[in-house]
Amino acid sequence: MNYRTAEKHLRVDLKSVIKLVKAHSNHCYMEYNEYYNGQKIMVFVEADLNQRYCKLNGKLIELTTTLCNYGSIRYWFTCPVCGGRCRVIYWQGQYDYWACRKCLKLVYRSQQATKSDFVFWYDKAIKVAHIIDSNLNAEPMDFLFCSHLWWLFPDKPKYMKLAKYERLRNQFCKYAEIGQQLDQKELSRLKL
Repeated sequence: MNYRTAEKHLRVDLKSVIKLVKAHSNHCYMEYNEYYNGQKIMVFVEADLNQRYCKLNGKLIELTTTLCNYGSIRYWFTCPVCGGRCRVIYWQGQYDYWACRKCLKLVYRSQQATKSDFVFWYDKAIKVAHIIDSNLNAEPMDFLFCSHLWWLFPDKPKYMKLAKYERLRNQFCKYAEIGQQLDQKELSRLKL
């Protein structure tokens, strides 16, 4: 399993930067907050859409544009390593540079998931729970230490119909039970 996932790296999404820049008449200097390894990191962003550049913590990154079908312009980061276009740029903390996902050889977590992995099923259960409570702070490892799965499932919101809540809870329990079965199978295999 590859541990170099895009989700574990500090990233700056150009879409959110452009939204803030356009609110300040095409040029601005701002602090962009991101979470990296559980810590809140501030990225200082200076961007100018007219000059087509963006500075992330003082590192210059050029912007390129493409024309859209309906007459507007789409902005892209130009990767400092390969020169390709990308919408999201990642920070390589060890060597202190910004690059695209391909240059850093990052993969998405979903590309590594297999249906025989219990964490895959726990993630699916958590996604179902997030439909009800988007602020739910559960991780796949919480399932390992919980005797009753429905304890991890959020309470029914006032606005939700009981039938939908029951359907989501049953789906959550189904995914969590599959994950527990695979987890038990893996543990029994390791004990031999």
